[in-house]
Formats: sequence, C-alpha cells, structure tokens
Amino acid sequence: MSNPPDKRLIEVDFPLEAVSLDSVHEKNVRHGHISTLHIWPARRPLAASRAALIATLLPDPGSKEKREELKLRLAGRVVDAVKKKGGEESIVRETAGGILHWGRESGPDLQWFREEIRKAYGGRAPRVLDPFAGGGAIPLEAMRLGCDVTAADINPVAWFILKCTLDYPQRLAGQALRLPDFALADRAFMTDYLKARGMKPAAIKAALRPAGATVAQGENHSLFDHAGKVGAGETAGGLVNVDPALLDADLAWHVRAWGRWVLAEARKQLADYYPTYAEYCTLKPYAVVPLIRAEEDMLRLIPPNAAGEANDDILNSAATPSISPITASHAGWPSPPSPTSGRAPCAARTVVPNYRCSRPPGSTPRPASAPA
Repeated sequence: MSNPPDKRLIEVDFPLEAVSLDSVHEKNVRHGHISTLHIWPARRPLAASRAALIATLLPDPGSKEKREELKLRLAGRVVDAVKKKGGEESIVRETAGGILHWGRESGPDLQWFREEIRKAYGGRAPRVLDPFAGGGAIPLEAMRLGCDVTAADINPVAWFILKCTLDYPQRLAGQALRLPDFALADRAFMTDYLKARGMKPAAIKAALRPAGATVAQGENHSLFDHAGKVGAGETAGGLVNVDPALLDADLAWHVRAWGRWVLAEARKQLADYYPTYAEYCTLKPYAVVPLIRAEEDMLRLIPPNAAGEANDDILNSAATPSISPITASHAGWPSPPSPTSGRAPCAARTVVPNYRCSRPPGSTPRPASAPA
C-alpha cells in the first residue's frame, strides 16, 4: 500500500487575517495594478492569490514552530497602528513584513519562496493550470513564483486581458519600439511622452506639429512592426527636429498609445448611442438660465463631430464676457433664441439613453433617446 501524499500547508494552516487585511488594502490601489488595465468582474486580489498559491505549492513543514516561521515570511505580523483622519485618531489593524502587502511583493523573501517551491518539486518548476483565468491574478502570481503556467478562458475579453497581462510583458520586456504614427500626431499624448523623456516645455512646443495637422486614427499599425518613414527634419507623425531614437518607447507607453486609440475608435462608433445635450446655464455657480420664450427653454442636442466628440462651442458662438447666446449654426436647427442679458453659455451634459435629464422646476422632463 502506497503512503498518502504529504499535506500541503493550506490544508493545515493559513494566515487568514493577514491575507484579508492586505487584500482589502490592495482594493484601494489605483496605480500600477493590473486591475487598471481593463475592467473585469470578480477580480481576485493579488495578495490572496499569492498566499493561496504558496500555501498550496509548499508542503506543511510538520511542526508548529516551522509553520509559524513560514507564515511569518509569507504574511508578516498583524499589528495595531494609529491612523489620523480628519483630526481624529483611530486604531486600525495592518500587516508588518511579509510579501503580501502591495509594494512588498518583490521583497527578499520572494526569492526564498521560489527556491523552496522548486525544492518541493525535485528542483523543477511546478506546472500550474488555471482553466478559468479571467483577469489573470492567479496565473500572474504563479509566474511571479517561477511556475510553468498555462492560463485559459473562453471569454474573448478575458483572453485579451490575459495576453496583455501575461504574454506581451514577457515577450517585450526590455524592448523599445517606435511609437505608431497616430500617437506621434496626438499632441496631448506626445506632450506627456516627451515630458517624461526629459524634454523642456519650450522644446516640446517647438517639436510638435502645427495644430490642425493630423494623421488618420484608423491606420492599423502592428504593435510589433512599425516601419515608420522619417523625412528630412520631420518624423512620420509630424514632429520636427526630434531624434528618431527618442521615439522608441517601452511597452508601457505603447499600451497608453493604443489604449487612447481604442477609446477614440469606440467614441466614434458609439457617440450616436450616447448623445450629449446642452442646457443654457451659468457655469460658476451652476444654475439653469430660463430663456425669454418658454418653448425654447429646453435641452439642445449637440451633434458629434467625425471623432465622436461633442463640442458645445457650436451653441456658443459670438460669445461676449457677459453673454453667450445659443446659435443655430447646425443645419436644421431653428433660429437662435433671445436669451436674457447677463447669461452664461450652454454647458454640455452627457445623457444615457432612456434616462431623463434634469429640467428646470415646473417643466416637463424630456427623455433622451438614441437614434435607431
């Protein structure tokens, strides 16, 4: 009769309180966390995933003393800390030490756990399969621990999140690729990028293409193959006198560039289904301003431009410091109303279809509806 398999640590003991505290703290992290890459329901905290994997992959050491030592390396100690908020002090529970808290995941003990896991599997990396990987927390933490990981999900959104979380960073780590042309033509993006690369504001302003010169957003460039033609003194995106090597960016900047492209394309395709209306109002402080003729005191639809953006300047031409009348500058609109003096411009407000926009007291709410 064969001996039963060794018990795993998770079958005997688990630092539940410390894992819970660090998982709750992680939910408030908004910078650098994989949850900011794309929304995915029911994301698993990285701290809980890391703790569960380590406790599952490592065998129970067999004694309470060694078990406590292992848990201390993993989750640290739970301590009481004094926090000040709004002038008042309160005592909160938090962890000290370990590798679960956000920011401590790359501590020196992480390499120790990697080596212990390999020892437990005869000197090789164990294989970890997650057939319902979703947002990728479990396979990401398994990779962090040095495991041979396979992640899968039938949902195409989850599949793409997994590619961007697990695959592309591994393949493109340390590489610098040329930014796509649509990014080079995006003044806001390039201003942030060149500033991050150390250029001074005056040099950035001189390098950017003149306002109004654009590159089509619909060009389908590959993230891994940018041919990019650079003319004399000018890049394909219209930057002037910029060292072409400066336009070779790491993966993080490519993710930002393509994220902006996806948002721009989505805005163009969905703008008609999420119409933007304007109401005649003062801006500071906000207050709806009734017009002279009651029938004109209504929300005005702002048609989106080719990029899917709403521009309430269409309704606010011929502005003066004290008054900015609504004008019928778009074909098919009625003649301009006559606003009372001293009124401020129209303010754009996005209205979700089938919801009702707030109206002035005594008026009839008008539901906003999407075109067929």
